[in-house]
Amino acid sequence: MRTLDGQTILALPPNSTDALVVTVQVYEGNIYLRHARLPNLDKPARLTGADSTLGVNLIKLFKMPTQVECIAIPSIEWPGRGGGLRFRGPVAAVGALASGTGLLALGGVAGAALALPVAAAVGGGLWALLRRRRGARILTAGDLHLDGSNLVDYAIARRLGERPDVLSDDGRTARASRRIDDIRADYGRRAADIAYRIENSALFDAAVPTTAAFEAALVRCDAEAPALSPSELEGLATDLEISYSVAVDHAETVGFQHLPSTARDDARRAHKAAQLADGAATDGEREAAVAQVIRILSSLALYYLPAPEAARRELTDGRLG
Repeated sequence: MRTLDGQTILALPPNSTDALVVTVQVYEGNIYLRHARLPNLDKPARLTGADSTLGVNLIKLFKMPTQVECIAIPSIEWPGRGGGLRFRGPVAAVGALASGTGLLALGGVAGAALALPVAAAVGGGLWALLRRRRGARILTAGDLHLDGSNLVDYAIARRLGERPDVLSDDGRTARASRRIDDIRADYGRRAADIAYRIENSALFDAAVPTTAAFEAALVRCDAEAPALSPSELEGLATDLEISYSVAVDHAETVGFQHLPSTARDDARRAHKAAQLADGAATDGEREAAVAQVIRILSSLALYYLPAPEAARRELTDGRLG
């Protein structure tokens, strides 16, 4: 930690959805951490008594996963008090005058004695209260602008060897759109794998809550994406990625157990036959395996399993139905 004195670090978990910005400060032998969760850099917290290694702090203090990527980023100027708001001086003066005049109007020795110190206190208080609070600022050169909304994308691009001067709104939109398209493509590959669909049928059953949530997110992408701002589209892509990951994990965890108990043995046979069809050495072996898959799927007649004719086409010539 002492070797990182003055360095700002972006801590990036595998899913990139809970990133943390940390600045390390060492003062009089003590280690301090100024930190904030993205995208909001304007509400940092300060932590004292940190341990000697960055990894331990990320895991223990910030509850981050054991696998977290740390990327050095430009220094950050954390929020603080900046210049005054417009009309700060006149407002403070009017407040001071009003309070002093009010006390003088009360008359008496006490009112006259208190008028000046009270007016000074009110004017000073308003002057301080109306100071503008300066937001967090990442110190970059030239026209490059980084903030909580584009910092993760910028850091990932630099890690991949790119040298983006700035991530434009068009670039952010294109990146978020690619993330959505990647989910669609992966889902399509899984749907085309007959053996996978039989074994992990919960992923294709809309009655399963995790699958329903994923399908709802996918519909939102189709309906809302064209009208969204870059930040909103990035949030939608993140929601889709999370819901898809949860749906896949659930389906692969329950496996054949999602099927009715009376259908599980037949489904396992159909799964094995689909694998045999995929790896068959001869046309005869493939045709026999495909026939068994079709026969079993027809007998099960479950809407979330592959349709028999679609399975036949996929297992014989790779075309989806």
